[in-house]
Amino acid sequence: FPESKVFRVSLLDDKEAVIGKGDLTVNSQHIELQSDGVTGTARWELKFLRRFGYDKTFFSIEAGRRCRDGPGIWAFSTPKAEDLFKMVDHYINKAKGGTIS
Repeated sequence: FPESKVFRVSLLDDKEAVIGKGDLTVNSQHIELQSDGVTGTARWELKFLRRFGYDKTFFSIEAGRRCRDGPGIWAFSTPKAEDLFKMVDHYINKAKGGTIS
């Protein structure tokens, strides 16, 4: 996997309606969302994610309270949902093996 990768996503509400669009960057330490037209980013550290998953074109995360932007569930729509999932899964499993500093 590359050191980081950017995925174009739509941010979804709890009824799966699009509430924003942006770029989701994944690296070995965190997932970061830069929403279109918004200054600043939302960031979720991989080590503090409680759960994550995907289904066809949806990718979601459940962040723990220790994440920089607090706890909650975030859902994204992207045609690359499976690739996004695999990259996050790779980095989390790699970290559990103690190979990421």
